[in-house]
Amino acid sequence: VDLILGGHDHFTDLRSDCGHATYLKADSDLKTQWVMTVLLTDEGTAESIEGKLLSLTDSDPFSPSVHDKVVHWEERGQQELGKTIGCTNVSLDARESQVRQKETVIGNFFTDAVMGMHKTDVVLIPGGTIRGDKVFPAGKLSKKSVTEMHPFGNSIVK
Repeated sequence: VDLILGGHDHFTDLRSDCGHATYLKADSDLKTQWVMTVLLTDEGTAESIEGKLLSLTDSDPFSPSVHDKVVHWEERGQQELGKTIGCTNVSLDARESQVRQKETVIGNFFTDAVMGMHKTDVVLIPGGTIRGDKVFPAGKLSKKSVTEMHPFGNSIVK
C-alpha cells in the first residue's frame, strides 16, 4: 500500500513516515479537499506522492454544469433514501447522552438486527456508532433515518 486516503475527520493531516504508506485525511463536512499526484514506476509502485490541500468555501468558483450534475444526483439520492424500509412502534432515542451511557432501545434495535441477519449469539455495538443525537419518533423508518441513526459501515466478525 502506497497511499491511505481518509476523510470526514476532525482535522486535516498528511503524514509520510519513512518506510510507511503516505497517510492523509481531510476535514469533516467538506471544509477541505486533497488533490493528490502519484507518480508510478514502470513496475506500478509509487515513485513520489505529492499533496495539495484545497480549502472549500462558499467563495469557490461556481460551475453551472457541475451544479446541475450535483443537483441531479442529490435528487436521485434523496428519492432512494426516502424509501420506507421498516417501522417501529416505539421511539428510538439516539441522543448521545443516552447511547454512550447505558443500554438503550435503539442499541437493542441494531444489535437485534445484526443477530437476526447474521445468525449470531452475541453482538457488540459501541454506543459511539449510533448517531443522530435526537429522538426518532415511532412510525415508518426510511433508509435516510436508519442511515442517520447508524451511518458507519461497521464490519461483522464471526
